[in-house]
Amino acid sequence: FLAPQNFSWSLSTSRRQTHEKVRTQDQKKPVLRNFTAQRNVAFTWKLTEGGLTNLSTDYSLDIASTLVHLETELDTTQDQPRLIQRPFSAILGDIFFSDKFINFGIDRNYQQRVGVKSKPRIPNILDINKYLDLSASYNVTYRWINNIQAGDLGKSATFQSTINVSSNFRLKQLADKIFKEGSAKKAPSRRRIPGRDEEKEETEEKGKEAEKDESEDEKSSAVGNVRDVLKKLIKIPLLDYDNVSVTFTQNNSAKNSGVPGKTGFVNFWGRVPFFQESDPKYGPSRLYQLGLIRDPTGKITRFGTQSKFPFFGFDTERGPRAPSRNQQTTLVDNFTQINRVDLKTSRPLWKGARLDLSWHVKWSLNKNQTLRSDSLGAVSVITTTTTGDVERSYLSFPPVLMFESLKSNLKEVNEQFAQKISDESDTRTDGEKLAEAFEEGFEAIPFLRSLFGEFMPRVNWSLRWDGLERLPLFKNFVSRLSLSHTYQSRFTRRFRGLPSGGETTEIERVSYGFSPLIGLSFNFKEFLKGDMNASLRFNTTTSFDVNTSARNIVESFSREISFTVNYSRKGFAIPLFGLTMQNDVDISLTYSLSKNSRTTYRVLTKNINLNGTPLDGTTRLVIEPRFRYVLSSRVTASLFYRLTKISPDAQATRIPGSRTNEAGLDIHIAIQ
Repeated sequence: FLAPQNFSWSLSTSRRQTHEKVRTQDQKKPVLRNFTAQRNVAFTWKLTEGGLTNLSTDYSLDIASTLVHLETELDTTQDQPRLIQRPFSAILGDIFFSDKFINFGIDRNYQQRVGVKSKPRIPNILDINKYLDLSASYNVTYRWINNIQAGDLGKSATFQSTINVSSNFRLKQLADKIFKEGSAKKAPSRRRIPGRDEEKEETEEKGKEAEKDESEDEKSSAVGNVRDVLKKLIKIPLLDYDNVSVTFTQNNSAKNSGVPGKTGFVNFWGRVPFFQESDPKYGPSRLYQLGLIRDPTGKITRFGTQSKFPFFGFDTERGPRAPSRNQQTTLVDNFTQINRVDLKTSRPLWKGARLDLSWHVKWSLNKNQTLRSDSLGAVSVITTTTTGDVERSYLSFPPVLMFESLKSNLKEVNEQFAQKISDESDTRTDGEKLAEAFEEGFEAIPFLRSLFGEFMPRVNWSLRWDGLERLPLFKNFVSRLSLSHTYQSRFTRRFRGLPSGGETTEIERVSYGFSPLIGLSFNFKEFLKGDMNASLRFNTTTSFDVNTSARNIVESFSREISFTVNYSRKGFAIPLFGLTMQNDVDISLTYSLSKNSRTTYRVLTKNINLNGTPLDGTTRLVIEPRFRYVLSSRVTASLFYRLTKISPDAQATRIPGSRTNEAGLDIHIAIQ
């Protein structure tokens, strides 16, 4: 164990008064007083180094308090009692050596941050530590806010915590080691032996060695052939991925009002863990400040093992809250949890080409409770609202060309919905049947659902191919050419908890897109003694949203083709008035044509109306040439023209068309 590496603390105070009198008024305005204190402490501590866990932690605490109540006292000698300024010596007497060693006043804002990091050392078993890295971290920020005028009812607490666990597995390096070819056999050493007998023995020995070497070569060749077959069948298609990274992130946040007691400092630092429970009179418990429970004054009960993941758990007993005299004050508890798992890897395909693969799944839960406390602080729950989301990478394609055979379209959704509606043994609501048909009908390769489960993410990908300039079609005029292609799809489901238990689906969404479907980036060889480059992109995205209560499906479609050409030449000389000046010129042209449309499909009693109703749609055209000229770094002239044309679809007459022409000239002269 090591000592803390860094430790810092600070203390600052601020005292201010504002006296104001309006000339047109005889009375002075009330004096505005402000007296605050700010305290801060922080440290970092590497608990272990070179061990199994390699733990380190960091801690920081900020406390803001007010002492303005020490500024005044009530003067009762007058007919009407009023507040008057106290002497500064009396204020100092209340601050130092009164009921406390130093009185910092009434705490108003308390913020504490705790962080723990670990990078475990992988045991050296079969050299696995050379190929696997693990890291984990936990951070929690706790905050306590005090609205002094409202008493305990004005005190609230909140925390935000983040758990992050990541691993990186160098799969290709391990596979290369397993499938590496055997080392070349060394040639046998020869010795010269004088004499005939010795020569005869040497000849016989060489013959035996040759037979042995030939036998070993046959065995080595057989092993090599098997290794080559396994390499082609297993290593190249399944194991040639450079790094496989997996990341799990969980975010938790809780907000609670009407928290009794103080800041929670004593509960965190002044109570012995496992021997002394947190006391509500000191504020939120240590477990709450660490983000382990969501009730600020709650207690853990029935801690033990479970039969399902994470195989251990506990219950929480609700603690007291700020008492309400008339039992009409409403308190609010809110808890949110977001979980996310990402898996990424990449591999080379051929020279210059690389494929990136990714899987993604996210699920979240939000629970909002309305509470009411009695005169003793006992709490009763009035209402509970639970909502959540599930999002995962998806696999769906437009019904065109070869993708039409995958049956991931609205027609398939309609067939599944009609089948589920006609099943009289299915007692679910029509909305739940529609939601299930929507998710299953749009999914390509549906058998993956039965193999891996409904929450298993599907693969998305990105492809980049460099070095296309070597192709005969481009090598004469292109110095660099790359192609890019990206596919991304998501499925999202939003649900709401039912008072009777269970949940119901409110909204589902399927989106898929190619951004870009094809993207080309050109760098041309020298053209007119200058540099020229261009890019071309074709993007398309589609999304379907179903609202189970409104019983309709809305399709949103977007398609865009764009290209950009740039030419620049720098440092060329032009004689002018007997002087030779250096000049720069930049010319660019941007073109974009995009189409956006929305269509709604009505969900009927037993099927879906596949003849959609257009909602809106537009086609947008943008053309923009630009010219920039620099004369000897002193004069800069820029000229541009932009044409923007918006044309509504014939069926979407609600959106008017427009045509906009813009032009500009900018001249900048530097005089030195």
